[in-house]
Amino acid sequence: MPEVRECIAFHLAITPFFETALETGEDLTVLDLWADAADSIKKETKLSQDRCPYRLQNDSTAMRGHASGQEALYPEPLLTREAWRTIYTAEQWKIMVRTPKPSENDHRRARVGLGIEMAAHTIAFISLDNLFESLWRDRFEALPRVYKNIYDGYSEWLELVVEWLEEVEQKGKKGRALWEKTARSAIRDSEGQMPFCGVGVYTVCELFHDAGFWPFMSLAELVHCPSRMARFCEALWSYVHKSYSDLQNLLAGAKVDGLFAASRSKRKEYVEWLHVYARQTCRMPARMAVLAEEQIARFTSFDDSESWYRFEGPVRVYDVFDPLYIKSALEHPGKAAGLPQRPAEMDPLTKYYAAKGMLDDPTYLKPGYYNTQGLVPWENSHRERKYRETFLYYDGKQVWSHVPAFAGESSWINSEEYGLHAQTGAEKEEAYFVNIISEGRDVAVGPLEWCATATMAKTSHGEKIVHPHRDVPYSDVVQLHRSKSSSSLASSAAIESDGEDVEDASEADVPALTSEGDWLSDDYASRSESVSQGDWLSDNYAPRSESVSRPASPEYSDVAQGPSTLKLPDPSPPRKRTRLNVGANSKPAQYSYTPRGYPRKPKPEWRKPRKAKSKKSST
Repeated sequence: MPEVRECIAFHLAITPFFETALETGEDLTVLDLWADAADSIKKETKLSQDRCPYRLQNDSTAMRGHASGQEALYPEPLLTREAWRTIYTAEQWKIMVRTPKPSENDHRRARVGLGIEMAAHTIAFISLDNLFESLWRDRFEALPRVYKNIYDGYSEWLELVVEWLEEVEQKGKKGRALWEKTARSAIRDSEGQMPFCGVGVYTVCELFHDAGFWPFMSLAELVHCPSRMARFCEALWSYVHKSYSDLQNLLAGAKVDGLFAASRSKRKEYVEWLHVYARQTCRMPARMAVLAEEQIARFTSFDDSESWYRFEGPVRVYDVFDPLYIKSALEHPGKAAGLPQRPAEMDPLTKYYAAKGMLDDPTYLKPGYYNTQGLVPWENSHRERKYRETFLYYDGKQVWSHVPAFAGESSWINSEEYGLHAQTGAEKEEAYFVNIISEGRDVAVGPLEWCATATMAKTSHGEKIVHPHRDVPYSDVVQLHRSKSSSSLASSAAIESDGEDVEDASEADVPALTSEGDWLSDDYASRSESVSQGDWLSDNYAPRSESVSRPASPEYSDVAQGPSTLKLPDPSPPRKRTRLNVGANSKPAQYSYTPRGYPRKPKPEWRKPRKAKSKKSST
C-alpha cells in the first residue's frame, strides 16, 4: 500500500489538474472506462485478445480486490486503493491503450487498473500487479468512513490515537502480549487503518529515528510512556508537514508533459529527504551523536554484566533523541492542531494519560541535557552535524536505525527469539538508496518511484521529451518526438543518460520512419507479415493473427509468441549518453547494438602517433 508521503504526492499531483480544469471550463464528462484484463480470468482475456486495455461496458462483471472482498470496476463514484494516479493527454492515452499488456514477469508497462477517459485527458489508476480495489457507491454517505488526517485536524486525529491505545491495552491484558510484540510491527499492522494509515516499512523507520526510538522497542515501552507516545505523534505531524510544504518542488522537477519521468539524478535527490532509511550514514546534531555513542557504550557494558530489563528499575539508557526533528510541530502548535490557536483544554492524548495518573512517569530523556525552557531545538544543531553509521536488520522487511537493536541478552525481545539478523558488508551496500538507482536493479522508495513513470530524454537544445511508457529504448522516445514535430528535424537530438559521457551517433541509430508515416500515426500500415491489414495503432485495427509486431527495433523480440511485448532491460551498468546526429551532413555509419538494444559505435583502429618535429633553436 502506498505510504503517507506517496499519498500526499498523489494529492499534490492531481489537484492542479482539477483546479485548472475548473478555471478553464474543460469538459470532464466521462466518455469511456478502460482496464487491463486479468490474466487469470478467461472471460476477461477474451475481451482483450490483443492484450491491450479494453473498454468496460455497462454490463461488465469484472471484479478487483483481494479474494475476501472484491468490488466491481463499474460504475461510479470512484475511490481507488493501491493504484498510482496518473493523468494522460489524449495523445498519450492513445499510446497506452494500443500497447499490448506485457507478460507476467515483464513490468515494462504497468497494468491499467482503471482508466477514466474524458475529452482531453484520461485519469488512469496504474497498478503494478493489477491487485487493487475500486469502490463505487451511489451516495456519499454509503462510502467508507473518511477520517481526519493528522494534518487537517490534529486534535481529532489524537482522538483516534486514544481509541487505538484503548484497543492495545485491552489486548494486552492477557500475559505479556505488549512485551512480546514490537512497537514497529504493531504500527505497521495498522498501516491500512487509522490512526497510522500510510505508516509503512520505510516511514516507520524514519519516524522511529525522529522520535529517538531504538528499532525493536516493545509495544509496552511505547504505549506505557506518555513522552514517547507524544514524540511519535509529533514526529509524524512534522513528517507530514514537510511533505505538504516542500514536496511540490521535488515533484515539479520530475514532470515532463504532465507525466512523471524523473532521471536517475533527479531520483537520487530524494535521499536527502531520508534521515536513516537506505542510507550508509545518518547525519545528526552533535549532541545527538554523543547520546548515540553513550548508548552503544552502555549496551557493550551490559553484555559483560548481569541481565538488565529496559522497563524495570531506574532509567539507565536514554533515548537518542533531538528535538530538531520535530521542530515544526513544536514551533507551530496551533497549526499542528488544525486550529487558529491551541485549545484551552488538554488534548485527547494528555487527557488519556492524565486519567491513568501517568503524566509524571519517566520520559527516558537525559535530564539536564536539553534546553531548560523545554524541548526547544538547539540553535547550533544545524551547524554542528555528525555522521553516524546506520544499522540494518532484516525480519522479513528491512529495518534501518541510527542505534543498534539489542544489548545482548538483556532484553525481553532478543535477536534469537525474534528471528532477525543484522545485514552488513555487501548485503547492506546493495540496499543503499543511491546504489539501487545507479545500478538500475529495482525501484527505491519515495514519491518519485512510481510504477507509472514515463521515459525521458533531452534534445540537443535542452528540451525534455517523453514517452508514456517506462524503460522504453531512448530511440523510441526520439521517434515519438519526431512524429509530433512539424519541423524538418534537421537538427540533432541528444539522448540523456544522467551525466554519462557523450558519444556521436548517426541517424541510423533511430528507427527510420516509413514513407506512409510513423508507427504512432493512425494511418501507419505495418509492413510486417504478421499483420496483414491495418495496424495495431489504427483506430480500426482488429487482430487477425496471434502475434502482433511493431516496426523493427533492437528492443523488440523477433521470435516472441503472442502479442508483441517489450524485453526486460539488461541488468548491465547504464550506457553512455549518446548524441544522435540527424542533420543533412551526417555520415552514414554501421553500428552494432548492446544487449539492451542501444547503439554501440565501434572503436577506431589504434594508430601509432606521429612524432612532431622539433624546431632547432638558433643561437
